[in-house]
Amino acid sequence: MKFCERKQTNRKLFPILNDGLTVQWFFGLSSLLILFGAHLSISCSKVKENGPLPTPTPSSANDTNEQVVEIPFRALIGNEDFDCKKSYTLGADQTQIQPKDFRYFVSDIKFINTDGSKESLRLEQDGQWQRGNVVLLDYATAEANCAKSSSPDAATHTSVRGVIKKGTYIGIEFALGLDDKTNHLDAATAEPPLNNPGMWWSWKGGYKEIRLEMTVTSDGPAKGKDYLVHHGATGCSGNSPETFTCKNENNALILLQGNPLTSGITFDLSKLFEGEKLQEELTQNLSTTKQMGVVANPSSWGCMAFVGDGDCEYLFANLGLSFSEAVAGLAPQQKVFSLFSNENTSKGTDSKTIKVDASTCTTEKKAKIGDDCFERDPNLNVTLEVGDANHAAGVNGFQSHNAGLSCVQCHQLKGPGKGLHTFSGTIYKADLSTPAADAKIVIYNDFARTQIIKELRTDRSGNFYTTLDYLSQLNNPNKEYWVTVMAGDGSGEKKMMSSKITGQCSQCHIGGQRIWINK
Repeated sequence: MKFCERKQTNRKLFPILNDGLTVQWFFGLSSLLILFGAHLSISCSKVKENGPLPTPTPSSANDTNEQVVEIPFRALIGNEDFDCKKSYTLGADQTQIQPKDFRYFVSDIKFINTDGSKESLRLEQDGQWQRGNVVLLDYATAEANCAKSSSPDAATHTSVRGVIKKGTYIGIEFALGLDDKTNHLDAATAEPPLNNPGMWWSWKGGYKEIRLEMTVTSDGPAKGKDYLVHHGATGCSGNSPETFTCKNENNALILLQGNPLTSGITFDLSKLFEGEKLQEELTQNLSTTKQMGVVANPSSWGCMAFVGDGDCEYLFANLGLSFSEAVAGLAPQQKVFSLFSNENTSKGTDSKTIKVDASTCTTEKKAKIGDDCFERDPNLNVTLEVGDANHAAGVNGFQSHNAGLSCVQCHQLKGPGKGLHTFSGTIYKADLSTPAADAKIVIYNDFARTQIIKELRTDRSGNFYTTLDYLSQLNNPNKEYWVTVMAGDGSGEKKMMSSKITGQCSQCHIGGQRIWINK
């Protein structure tokens, strides 16, 4: 599967105080801010969005009344910066961990005027990290201890750059995550940063709006186990990106008091885990079915945001979010984000060179994979399937390319890959590094696995793929499927317990999240 270089929200959100009461924001602002102290921060759950990802106003940022800002977003663990080469102590039980990956989305950034009105930050459209009003912050590198194998490059992005009107500001507001419509885009055809493969679950579940992964290094039964935080929407239903609804959007609106022109923002992971006993949770998970159906293999656990996920209570509360099964007496209070002094945030008034318009198709954009302007050669739209006459399966069969990478980065409508993949991915053996040639992938119409839709075999590279639409044969109400993988002889069977509706397996199962058989 050919991997190609990726060149690449009208939101109705209302702050909710920690006691859950909606306030008429900024009514009597000065006295309200004084009342809540110098380090005020508010978060809230997100309500339904009423529009798609907006395109910035088609104009150049050259208004003399505007200025350029670059807001640093620091990832801290206590007083230290996030670094995969270091070990840190987290949680109420002082668990030693080594981080592997940390990324999250923010969107709809606004500065707060002294009169309570809000000014939207017009983001630089950089073609990689920022588009529309969405930003992906990314702190993991490709160094040995980082799990950046799930992302195709070693680049990081730790600041937000844009243009805003000159003014006197006393606060900043932003959403942690994505609005409803943006959250259910197809990552295979979305533009950067929404095509980042490590940040996507599925059309049904949407994006991982926070992705944090780390390994426990403390002595004990949890030593060497991975603790994962994949935070996103849950309880989603529907059968198309346009009809999905989620019971739990799990997003927060963050409001911080201070002058954003002279400040940066911190995300403190030690505050995220305040009160959490990591080793206790991991030890319970190793011996019980506490998270049954959330994670199939107890070698890695953590907060997956699902109802009943015992690792989420404190993490949600510290983000200012309510959780369905919260610890008794644990009140949501946003502690994770704060401001720090940074005199270099304001970059002056010369905004002419900052591109804030992403709407015009140019020759350069037409050549970028995944871009709306990408022009695909129709001659590439051929029928392919592993196991056909030209792509024999099995240990002596066809050897395809780029095992373990995201097939649909190229084999899609806005990419140059031959054939439009409807179902594809890579299967590994239990060591997670040896491709499982001649492995069997069985797609079922039902959770009980009584109605087979299709069986595919992997080629010599462990890859499976088809351009035929077998998923159209699904006849259950949500048009979802369940999958089982195994060796060609039927041994080493593994069942994926959650359902899916897209066949783009390689969009999620790459790098450290590979599909493997128990053999």
